[in-house]
Order: sequence, then C-alpha cells, then structure tokens
Amino acid sequence: MGVTILISGLEIATVATLLFLTAPILLPVTARMRAIKARSMGLMLTTLYFCAMGIWSVTGGWHYLLAAVLIGQLIILSSMFALQVLVLFSCFLSLFFLSPVPTLIIIVTLIVGYYLPKVGTRESLRFMWHHKRWYVRNYEKGTTAAKRNSLREMLLIPYYMVVDFRKFLLLSFVKVTPIIAIYSAPIPFALVVIWLVYKEQWTSVAQVPYLAYAWGIVAASLAAFLLTSFKQLSFLGQAERYLEYSAPAFSLIFPFVLITYPEGTRTVMLWSLILVHILFTFANFLFVRREAATIRGGYVPGDLQEVVDWCTKNLNYARIATVPCKLGFLLSTIMGMKVPGRYEFYYKFILRNNETGFRYYEEDTGGYEKVLDGWIESKEIFKATPHALSKQYGATHLLINKKYEAGLSKVWGGELDLLHRPVFENATYVVCTIQQE
Repeated sequence: MGVTILISGLEIATVATLLFLTAPILLPVTARMRAIKARSMGLMLTTLYFCAMGIWSVTGGWHYLLAAVLIGQLIILSSMFALQVLVLFSCFLSLFFLSPVPTLIIIVTLIVGYYLPKVGTRESLRFMWHHKRWYVRNYEKGTTAAKRNSLREMLLIPYYMVVDFRKFLLLSFVKVTPIIAIYSAPIPFALVVIWLVYKEQWTSVAQVPYLAYAWGIVAASLAAFLLTSFKQLSFLGQAERYLEYSAPAFSLIFPFVLITYPEGTRTVMLWSLILVHILFTFANFLFVRREAATIRGGYVPGDLQEVVDWCTKNLNYARIATVPCKLGFLLSTIMGMKVPGRYEFYYKFILRNNETGFRYYEEDTGGYEKVLDGWIESKEIFKATPHALSKQYGATHLLINKKYEAGLSKVWGGELDLLHRPVFENATYVVCTIQQE
C-alpha cells in the first residue's frame, strides 16, 4: 500500500498509536493508571486473540486458529471479563461475516480450557459459570450495573442540567451508559456515522481485508454495548467496558478514513479528536478524583484506618463479618499485609464443594438498604443474624458501616442490640463482639 503521510510527517501507524494512547476508555482514572492489572492483561491478550483470528480470515492459515485457542487459555486464567468479550464478540463476528468459525473457535477454546489438566482453567470457568448464575438471580439486589440506565433519569437529564448540575454530572459520568460511552470512546460512534452517511470515506476501509475485519470488531463491541445496557443483561458487566476491547481496532481504522479528506481538513479532524480525548479524560478525572483517592484507589479513608489500627492493636485473632460484605476484601488485604494470619473475613463469591451459584452467600444476604424514600433488598447486607454467622462460620466480630444500621434493624430484630455495646466506634464504623454460644 505504501507509506501515507497524514499530517506534519506523521504516518498512519503513528496516528493510530496517538489515537489509541489518548482514548479515554483506556484511561480510567481510578484503575489502570496505577499499575498493570487483570484489565490490562485482558486487553492485551484479547487483542492478540483477535489478531490471530483476523490473520486467519485473510490468509486462511489454520495454525493461527490454534494460536487463538492457546491464547484463549491465558485469557481464561487472567480475566473473566475478557473471556466474556471473547464469547460475545465471536458470536457477533460469526453473524456479521456469516461464518461459523469465530463461534466454533471460542467453543473449542472453552472445551479445551475445561478439560485441560492442572493449570487452573477449569476452576476459572466453573467460577465464571456460578458467578453468572448468581447475578442472573440477583441483578436487582444491589448489583452496580443494574442501577444504571433508569429511563426516568435519562429523560430528566436536561432538567437536571439546569436545576441540579451535580445530579447531571453523576448521571453523565456514572449512571447513563450512552453518555459514558460517547465521551469514553467517541471514535466508534463517529465511524458509525461515516459508515451510514459518508459512503465515499468508507470505501478505503471496505477495500482492505484487515480493516474490514477490524470494523467487525468495532461493530461487535457496539452490539455488546447495546445489549448489556439493558438491565436484564447487567450481569454481563458494565456496558461501556466492551468498547475498551475494540480500541486497537477503531484506532487503526480511523486514520484510513482521515486520508480520504483534504490535508487541511484531516489535520483539524485529527488534532481536534485528540484534544477531545484529553479533555474527556481530565473531565472524568476531575469528577471522580475523590473516589479515586478512596477504597478502589488503594488509599484507606481516615475512619477506616482507625478501625484497622484498633483491630491490629487489640485483636490477636478474629473472624470478621463486614457490612457491606465487599468491605471484607479490602480489609483482608490491608490487615493481612500488616499482620498475616491473624484475621479472617467473610468473603462473597467463594466456590464450595457440592454447592451451586454461591448458595451460601445468597442465603446469608438480602438485608435492606435505604434508597431515597424506600427500601431495596441488597446482597451487600446480611440477612443472617450475628448468632447465625457465628454458628455457621465461627464469626467473632462484626464491622458495620453505620449507614446500614437502619436496614439491619429490619432483619436482625433484637440482635441489633449488639450495636449498642461496641468494642470500638467512630463517626462511620462500629465494631462489635459476637458472644459465642
């Protein structure tokens, strides 16, 4: 094809790299900027998987399919969400290209992973299966993704923009996935407009086999985004995250669209888009900077640090149940690093022998959480009483965020008196001892 200069001596590869590196969807200010994690590994391995599939689609070399199956095993081990991406994208690619091969290869990948001995892929697949079964049953009971895309809130966005700007920002950056998707990954939506309206600019993409396959990846990500934006499918994760896995593809396609425009126009389009990427990233950062400095960012808020300090000083050993339940993950990490082996926490999502769908967790939780003027059932709040937790798991202490006390009072009855006899208390948390029978 030769070398095509876009602007100021920049080649297509350089432009694609700039678009990829500045894409807001790849710069979640509360996560990846801190260190490499499963999300980063998932994107890298998924890109390799679809590269192998794309090369096969052009060359027909069967060994690329074998490479895809092997890469798939690494994805199974590294990232549950990336595995979901493989499954959904492969099904959509089969539909778009009218070929059963992408779907057959992902089926082979899953079968190999299930029967591959002693590497952990079977355990990962079993966990994913049970995890999804649990979410299907409980998507309306305190799961994060299910609380998004309220039709009423979406219709009221213009109203909130005028009378409650803080609420407008909350909806725009946290709750309404179409808005989140547009500022996080504007290129796929721009490509859809060009594909539908400006047919001449699309010709350069359609004539290149690799780019046609890359467009299939982008279209698959948009289809997955649309599908998972519905509450009933929220168990498949946050919808906008699927666009993250098409970032390499849409970053590659867009320069080829740009070269169909005059030099001056393409210059303005490119640098305007990069500026928009940067501005959207900083807007996201400014809105969530407080959240970024809390639990998910690795910083422990002062009130919680007081709890950690008290426990490590006063408790030689404890089995602790926390409300909300997810707090146990954070405290286990923090306190385990300070004094390994002294503390055990109630964990959700643990596979147990002869038990399906995290049955223990489903039975233990389902208390009530106050939301506006009503109550909702939450899987972060115990329904099981303190003495039931003590009898079943040997729990010795409760650590409770005070904002959940009212919900606990609806299910614990007289056992709520424990909270009036704390062994430690501050403005946010209370620690109580469970009397052993």
